[in-house]
Amino acid sequence: MSATESKNDTDNKLVSIFGKMRVEEKTGITRIEDQIVDSSDTKRRLIQEILTYGDDKVINYIDENSQTFLDLVEEFGEEIGAKWDDLIIKFEWQFELEKIMQNEYQYTDEVM
Repeated sequence: MSATESKNDTDNKLVSIFGKMRVEEKTGITRIEDQIVDSSDTKRRLIQEILTYGDDKVINYIDENSQTFLDLVEEFGEEIGAKWDDLIIKFEWQFELEKIMQNEYQYTDEVM
């Protein structure tokens, strides 16, 4: 597949995904569409793969934290060998780390 065909394929899949997200009222995700117009083909493909293969938990995190997701794609999307599942792990880990930090000093007497 040529670069142009690959770009067109990604674009068509993104149009379909964003249409589905509008129907499902995932407004955080639908806002992403306008923000990635000028993104590289690599970043757009990663976003398309994440939105295609991500589970409901990831989709909900992205919908609720779309700017955090875009920031992550912007930061790591051009890394050589970047894969959609690696970015999902980095994205989800941010929220897990936040939960850990919030509970850091909330020990019970049993733990002490």
